[in-house]
Amino acid sequence: MAEEWFSMETIRRIHPFYVPAFMRYVCVELNKKYGLRIDGATYFHSNNTELLFKRKMFDSGAKKIIKKIINDPELMEQEHKKLIKASEKWKKISNKILKTNLSKLSDKKLVGFLKNYSESYFSAHGKCAGHLLQLTEWENELYTKFIYSILQKKIKRYSLNESLAEAFALVSAPEKLGSIQEEEKELFDLYLELLKNKKLLNLFRKHSEKEIEKKLSKFTKFSKKLDSHHKKWLWLPFMYEGPVWEKSYFIGVLSSMARQYLNKEEITLKKKEPKRLIKSKKEFLKKLPLTKKEKLYFKILSDSVYLKGYRKDVMYYSCFAAEKLFSEVGKKLHLSLNQVRQFFPEEIVPALMHKKFSVKELNERIGFTVIAWINGKEEIFTGKKARAVFNKLMKSMKIKKSNKLQGSTAVPGLVKGKVKLVNHPNEMYKMKQGDIMVSHSTNPNLVPAMKKAGAIVTDVGGITCHAAIVSRELNIPCVIGTKVATRTLKDNEKVEVNATKGTVKRLKK
Repeated sequence: MAEEWFSMETIRRIHPFYVPAFMRYVCVELNKKYGLRIDGATYFHSNNTELLFKRKMFDSGAKKIIKKIINDPELMEQEHKKLIKASEKWKKISNKILKTNLSKLSDKKLVGFLKNYSESYFSAHGKCAGHLLQLTEWENELYTKFIYSILQKKIKRYSLNESLAEAFALVSAPEKLGSIQEEEKELFDLYLELLKNKKLLNLFRKHSEKEIEKKLSKFTKFSKKLDSHHKKWLWLPFMYEGPVWEKSYFIGVLSSMARQYLNKEEITLKKKEPKRLIKSKKEFLKKLPLTKKEKLYFKILSDSVYLKGYRKDVMYYSCFAAEKLFSEVGKKLHLSLNQVRQFFPEEIVPALMHKKFSVKELNERIGFTVIAWINGKEEIFTGKKARAVFNKLMKSMKIKKSNKLQGSTAVPGLVKGKVKLVNHPNEMYKMKQGDIMVSHSTNPNLVPAMKKAGAIVTDVGGITCHAAIVSRELNIPCVIGTKVATRTLKDNEKVEVNATKGTVKRLKK
C-alpha cells in the first residue's frame, strides 16, 4: 500500500529559486544534523507551489524534534541567534543591491552580487534551525500542546481567572513589533498630522484617491512625509514577485480613517494597543510562578512567533531587492524576468559566468515542475514526466461535511458574521467590515482584507503562521489549522467563530 502524503502549505506567486532551501533543510539537513529522514516534494504551476511530505515520516520527525526542544531548550535559543545573524547579512546584501547601479557593473562584479545573494539566502533559510519549532506546529501543533499542558496545570493550581486560550495568547505574544505594526504606527502618526490641517483633512474626506494624489503637491511638507513612508514600506506585500504597494494604497488608508472621523484619542489608543498587550503579558507572568526551564519554554514560543514574522519580512524585502538583480541578469542572458526566476540558486551563478543553460528547460519549468526528495536524493521533473509524478503523489481528500469545524486558537474571541472566501488579492473586494475572512493561508497581500475582518479562519498553519501573527497584531479573533474550511464553507454563509475554543459553527438561516 502506497504511503500517504499530505500538503503542508500552498504558496502563491513563488518560483523555483526560493523553494529548495526550505525543502532541502527538511529533507536533507535534518537527516545530516539529527538523523531525521523525511521524504518531500514540491510542484510548481503558474508560479504557485505546494509543499508535500510523507505523513508518517513527517509526524515521526516532528515528535523527535519536540522531544529534542523540550530536553534541550537552549538549542532553540542558539539557533534563533544564528537565524538573526544570517538574516541580517542577507538584508545587508539586499540593501547594497538596491543602492547600486547594477547596469554599470561588469559581468564579474554582477556575478559577485549574485553569488553573495544566493549564499546569504541559503544561510538564512536552508542552514539555520529556525524552522525546527515551525515543523512541530504544522499539522500536529506539538509545541502548542506542550505549552497548553504547562498553562493548564498553572491555571488550576493558582486559581487564575484567565482561560487557557487567553493565557496562551498572552505568553505567546512577542515583545517586539513586527513590520506590519511598525508601518501602521508610522501611518497613524501621519494621520495625526492630517488632523492638524483642516484643508488637508477635507481633501482626504471628500475626494477620491486620484484627486487626493493630484492635489497633494500643494501640501509640500505632508506630501514629502507620505512619499518617504511609501518608499520605506512599499515592499511589505511583495512576497516573492510583487506587486508592491503604490502610493495610492497609503492614501486610501488615510482617506478611510478620515471618512470614519477617527479622532486623536482613538488613534492614540490604537497606537498604544501593542504596548498594552505586552504590559498584560508581563502582569500575567508575574502571577504565574515558573521554573527557569518553563520561562525558557515560554521565551522560545514568544521569540519563535516574532522571528517567523521577522524572517518573512527579511525574505520579502530581499525578494523585492532581487528583482533588480534578476532583471539585470535577464538582460545579460537575453532572458525574461520570469525565465530568470526559474533558475535554482546553484544554477544561476554558473549560467551568468559561462552563458550555458537550457532555455527549453527554463520554459518547461514555467509550465509544470516537480522536485522530489526521496531518501535524501533530489530529482527534478518537468513536462509530462512531472505530471505523471504529480499524479502519483496526490491523493484525493475525503472531506466530511459538518456544521462545526475544529481548529486551534491564534487569538481568542467570539464573533458571528458572513463568510468571505479570500485566497487572492483580486478577491478582497468581497470583504466588508466585520465579515469572517476564510483563507487556505494568509499572506501580506491579504492584509488590507484582514484589517476588515471580524474574525479570520484558515485551513493550515500553526501558532507561528502569518494569519496567527497578523491577527495577534491586529487583535482580531483567529482560528487556524481547520484543514478544510475553504472547502466546506461558502461565501455569505453565516457562521459563529468561537476562537477561544478554536471552533467555527454554521448558523441556521
